[in-house]
Amino acid sequence: MVNIDVNWLFTIGNILLLIASIPLLKTLVFYRNLIRGMDKYGSLLTFAALLFFNLAYIQMENWWSIAVSATTVVFWGLVTFYTWANWLGE
Repeated sequence: MVNIDVNWLFTIGNILLLIASIPLLKTLVFYRNLIRGMDKYGSLLTFAALLFFNLAYIQMENWWSIAVSATTVVFWGLVTFYTWANWLGE
């Protein structure tokens, strides 16, 4: 079996999440009403999971993963904020 450092595997996974977040962000910028259809609990759990992953990256001192995942964390944080703000404002 190939011996690959687990930090690099996490970094590659975060690069893929970053690439996936860019078209989502672009779509939400052009079609802002789509955010109303997003599930508030799903976005909250996704955001919380990303925060826990980042806490683990800090423990592992995996600074590349933290840097690469920052955009994804901010994206899901904003989605979570707006879905809950929209729900509370109804």
